[in-house]
Amino acid sequence: MPYWSLDIPGLGEAEAREVLALAIKQGLTPFGDVVDPRMFLTLHLDRDSVAALAAAVARARLTASGEESVILAGLAEVFEEWLPGALWDPFGDETR
Repeated sequence: MPYWSLDIPGLGEAEAREVLALAIKQGLTPFGDVVDPRMFLTLHLDRDSVAALAAAVARARLTASGEESVILAGLAEVFEEWLPGALWDPFGDETR
């Protein structure tokens, strides 16, 4: 099931943990993750960007091997699962 996420610039680790603890306390979620930006790159991409990346990953998979092939297959799966339900316009204009 798709879920919403928050992007709150300027939070340190302690503040991020406080926000998560408050959300759990308020019953908004039973659990969550504080993501360390030194370990994980978190991107918020629109549909067109994901479609372009999916096409690039498909081309790269043709020549990939080993661990790179596994990583690209995982990315391709995420893109393929997300794209069918994605809106075209992040601002709500679904005219395309």
